[in-house]
Amino acid sequence: MERQPESLRSANQFSASSSPTSVESIGTAMKALGERRSLVERGSYIEDLEDERVLLNRTLSGRRRVARRATSVQQKHARIFAAEEQGENARGAEAAPVRRRSSQFLNDGAMKASESATAELKKMRESLLIKREMKRKQRHLLDDDRVLVGNKVSEGHVNFIIAYNMLTGIRVAVSRCSGLMKPLSQRDFHQTKKLAFDYHGNELTPSSQYAFKFKDYCPEVFRELRARFGLDPADYLMSLTSKYILSELNSPGKSGSFFYFSRDYKYIIKTIHHSEHKHLRHVLHDYYEHVKANPDTLICQFYGLHRVKMPISFKNKVKNRRIYFIVMNNLFPPHLEMHTTFDLKGSTLGRYTKVSKEDEDARPVLKDLNWLEQHMNIQFGPHKGRVFLNQLKKDVDFLSRLNIMDYSLLLGIHDINLAAANSEDIHAMIPESSAKHALTSAFPANSNSNININNVITNASNNHFFQRDEGGIRASDAENKDLNIIYYIGIIDCLTNYSLLKKLETFWRGLSHDLYAVSAVPPNDYGLRFYKFIEDSVTQGKTGHRD
Repeated sequence: MERQPESLRSANQFSASSSPTSVESIGTAMKALGERRSLVERGSYIEDLEDERVLLNRTLSGRRRVARRATSVQQKHARIFAAEEQGENARGAEAAPVRRRSSQFLNDGAMKASESATAELKKMRESLLIKREMKRKQRHLLDDDRVLVGNKVSEGHVNFIIAYNMLTGIRVAVSRCSGLMKPLSQRDFHQTKKLAFDYHGNELTPSSQYAFKFKDYCPEVFRELRARFGLDPADYLMSLTSKYILSELNSPGKSGSFFYFSRDYKYIIKTIHHSEHKHLRHVLHDYYEHVKANPDTLICQFYGLHRVKMPISFKNKVKNRRIYFIVMNNLFPPHLEMHTTFDLKGSTLGRYTKVSKEDEDARPVLKDLNWLEQHMNIQFGPHKGRVFLNQLKKDVDFLSRLNIMDYSLLLGIHDINLAAANSEDIHAMIPESSAKHALTSAFPANSNSNININNVITNASNNHFFQRDEGGIRASDAENKDLNIIYYIGIIDCLTNYSLLKKLETFWRGLSHDLYAVSAVPPNDYGLRFYKFIEDSVTQGKTGHRD
């Protein structure tokens, strides 16, 4: 690379330093050029005698004036800076207290800003927690709308209007029957109360989405019965009417009745025939006295008898505008799985349930022939077996005396060992609800869904002998020691009167079948056969299978 002459480098240096933004560099460059003896001014050009190629398009005098101007500017700025520095030093002592106050003010402002920021962060955190809690409650609210069995009957369902009218009538009727309890009189067993609901409401009934009429039968009697069964009126209404949601079985029963379960699975609303309604009213006094004398009765518990009358516009939508129904207990709890369920009558004709592989997971209700085929037993030790059979005998004699037949023993079996092996989550079966607090507290949260066999919790609100172990009764051995099986036992369908139609059925079926195998037989014969069948199934401490 060719080396540049010294004069060219100096000229380039001067040219590069001639920027108007660098006055000091211009003065320095001009001073250097003034000391060069080889530079000669040629009009508007400067010629370097040592290098003819250097030509600068500025006069030397102009550049000298620029250099002098730069020098004067530097001196002026130096004087100004010195004067300012002296003034600041003079004012420093006077401004010291002001600076201290300003510093304190700034510190206070910083502290206030920090506190404000902390408060703002706390406010944002609380707002975020509130939003999370609202979302959690919304999720629980959606979970709370779930039903445990059957189809949910909510708005939009074909039977929602009927269910809505039922629940509205129950809520108003039970709420009105809330005065001081008085001793029952004979008049209470025949009393009825009528309520009319419409869109506007009146002094007796609130406004309703639908117009209908509601009839409450013997309200004071059923109020007394609910109290004897250990029901709190607020909890009763909470379970049934806190949300207008019921669950309906997929198909009606053999009798044509529809079953609706409360949202928490504690109560059953069952539609009944007019004849069954009449028969219950007829035997209600005897039923009340029997419950009063036998607090551990196995007969199903009736909590209310009602009727809903739909408007004339529903004539083509329902078979009967008058719908009679009862509210009764559900034998099975919502927090335990029933591994096997039997419906036993003691008869054998048509008493077999075919179970396919597809139906095994659904666990259908088995009957008498299935019971005999599987050599099943009710495993009770001497004490529980004696109490059970004594109470069963009293209940059967009572039903026979009232001319009732065709009832059955509903038996649900929960195997504790099987539940522990399958790691069944009992809490997953319970919707989140205040009505479930007593049920969810039955097991500790860290129990891993396994039932502590040595720590079965007794239901404090119900001292029923056959409902004291998680709503049922534990099986026992010959030494009266509890086994790992819980039974849920009760007599159901006990409103069938042995009427003329049933007598004709007995005659007709007796022509081609043994009457011992036929279900429709006179009440006394039915009771004896029923009790004998159940008695033979109870071990009472004996080992081995049923003969």
